[in-house]
Amino acid sequence: MWDLYNARINENESVRVFPLSNWTEFDIWTYIKLENIPIVPLYFAKERKVIVRKGILIPVYSLDIVDPDSKGKIDESEIQTMWCRFRSLGCIPCTGAIPSKATTIDEIIAEVAAARKSERENRVIDLTSDSSMEEKKKEGYI
Repeated sequence: MWDLYNARINENESVRVFPLSNWTEFDIWTYIKLENIPIVPLYFAKERKVIVRKGILIPVYSLDIVDPDSKGKIDESEIQTMWCRFRSLGCIPCTGAIPSKATTIDEIIAEVAAARKSERENRVIDLTSDSSMEEKKKEGYI
């Protein structure tokens, strides 16, 4: 179904293989559904307390990690309770949520199919550059 190893190997070359890096978010969710793989609840939408920072929904409980200059001081008027979920957990708690009502895998798949932005759009690490992930791969981070 998916081409897991899309790499040419030459006799005198070493090759680093990232078997999932060519999968789309849609591919992964379809596979999760197909194989009935259990997932953590953060991927499902529910009401959560968040603060909006640079257009990203940051969970209140992780604001001091994402925004250390806040020194734990949160203006109560900034806190919103919203239906949201996480598309990507690789940097949790430094990952923002997205507005969502998707509470099932089928709803997540439909939402992903309609999405026009990357699942990485809410990772704080990616705010530094459009190619942060590719730079991290080159550096051996992943």
